[in-house]
Amino acid sequence: MNIQIFGTNKSFDTKKAQRWFKERGIRFQMIDMKEKGMSRGEFDNVCRAVGGWAKLVDENAKDKDTLALLKMARREPARPTSCSRTSSSSASPLCATADRPP
Repeated sequence: MNIQIFGTNKSFDTKKAQRWFKERGIRFQMIDMKEKGMSRGEFDNVCRAVGGWAKLVDENAKDKDTLALLKMARREPARPTSCSRTSSSSASPLCATADRPP
């Protein structure tokens, strides 16, 4: 089993986790989020394991601006990647991509 601890070296929770594994002789890998960060694949795997990215968010975090953005992202429906509807006057789609207006 490959155990990875994602955290920062200054975090008390990270230090507690490291100490717990060391006391039991369990090998682990520490990934310092300030130095390396998390790859997209690692993030997707963690999200899948816990049941979605929203469960990774600490609602009591001090960064209220980021929390507000995350709450908005959670409420917004996913934007479509293409439009299949056509207007009644032409056979062309109403929009070519989700990023450009019709």
